[in-house]
Amino acid sequence: MEAVTATPRVGTAARARNLGTLLAWHRRIGIVACVGVLMWGVSGLSHPILTRIQPKPVTPMPPAVAVDLGTLRSVDSILSAAGIDSIRHLRLVTEFGGPMYQVRVADSSELRYFDALTGQEQRQADRESAVLLARHFTGDRASTVRSATLVTAFDDEYPYVNRLLPVWRVAFDRPDGLLAYVDTGSSRLGTLVDDRKTVFQTAFQVLHNGRWLRGSEGLRVAVMTVFLAAALSTTGLGLWLYGVRWSTLRRAPGRGLRRVHRNVAVAVSVTTLLFAVSGLLHLWVLSGTRGALPQIVPQAWAVTALASLGSPTGQASGWTLVDIGGKPVARLQLPTVMPTAEHGAHAGHGAPSGAATVRYVAAGNVELPDGDRDRALALARHFSGIIDRPPLSIDPVTKFEDEYGFVNKRLPVWRVVFEGPENDRWYVETRSGALAAHVTDGAALEGRVFAAVHKWNLLAGFGPNVRDIVAATFAFGNVAVALMGLALFLRRRSVGARR
Repeated sequence: MEAVTATPRVGTAARARNLGTLLAWHRRIGIVACVGVLMWGVSGLSHPILTRIQPKPVTPMPPAVAVDLGTLRSVDSILSAAGIDSIRHLRLVTEFGGPMYQVRVADSSELRYFDALTGQEQRQADRESAVLLARHFTGDRASTVRSATLVTAFDDEYPYVNRLLPVWRVAFDRPDGLLAYVDTGSSRLGTLVDDRKTVFQTAFQVLHNGRWLRGSEGLRVAVMTVFLAAALSTTGLGLWLYGVRWSTLRRAPGRGLRRVHRNVAVAVSVTTLLFAVSGLLHLWVLSGTRGALPQIVPQAWAVTALASLGSPTGQASGWTLVDIGGKPVARLQLPTVMPTAEHGAHAGHGAPSGAATVRYVAAGNVELPDGDRDRALALARHFSGIIDRPPLSIDPVTKFEDEYGFVNKRLPVWRVVFEGPENDRWYVETRSGALAAHVTDGAALEGRVFAAVHKWNLLAGFGPNVRDIVAATFAFGNVAVALMGLALFLRRRSVGARR
């Protein structure tokens, strides 16, 4: 009988030792996870605040003044008189109240301005345009401008999420320290920043995005992967231990901090796993793309080639010279624009979501009825390198949704898909010649997962307040679990030291 009863005791003792070992690893891994959970939980709690204190423009649309194009001097005569032989950017802008040609010559990054009526070059006009646009978007006509400087690279104050470069940083002399970042090359707003946003944005970048490791992208990805893997491991191990010990815990649930820690951890465990998995996907998919300059198709024209284009006629609030089939074509923006739809708390980032009515006019005032579509296809072929396959679809996109979210900033754009097995989607902006987004099936899946379970957009139908309250509640729960776990670990170490 003794031999019979000894066996389960040995098994029970071994099982207890194994559980003790797993509990010890749960605690050790939990200390590593605690660092990441505290960083991401606290910064996650700050994000709803950041979106609500984001300064908002009085309008997301640039100023538009209709002019009679037939009254303007031809651009080739003006540029030839100025001794300019070739250019790589040309727009007619009207925000000064009088029409001007905005030009970037082939060997310079500087934007130069010429009066479209007199041909006279206007010095320092790009800075003046930046200030005028900043006042237009902010509605501030009175405050003194402390400085206006050209920004050619993303930095902590103007991060990659804003997408547009180069931009002017216009600083107003105001108590809130308001800054307006404006792109004079396309007459639009990059973003608005004030002192409050700077504080919360800095905290979010440091804690959530790992800005303290920005010197090495590989190290940043490795460190954040360790924290995320630790969060997955300690949560999964904790759930398994809870399941194995459930009958015991039900009879003797314990008390105090340990019991509260266990119960709250179980309650928020699913969100911990979802946050960690979506965070890992986001980290790995986007690694290496942060800070990349916008891709814009290179263009160049000899000024003599513009003579065949002549001067477009009719009413327009501006036009841009674009390349279609190797020939210069004027892309006219008509005075009427469709109503815009704000993007809620993100409106201050400055991407208008309305679609302007445009016309394309080639040499001899020949109208191109499908000019915008043809331009989109040419841009998609340039960026994809796909020349020999027909397009499967070419569709206009006039609002942010699904896989083309607000983070991409540019609207309106075209979505081009080519026939073939890869099913890549190329989002191109015809007004600037920019690649707005290149979306693969993998990137689209990551984007949907991240939006649904990391940003809690699965609750978007209930409104931003409900979504943010639920997300903040679970973020707070994860922070509480991490703090309680840390307290239990330190208490255990203290008891062990006294022994």
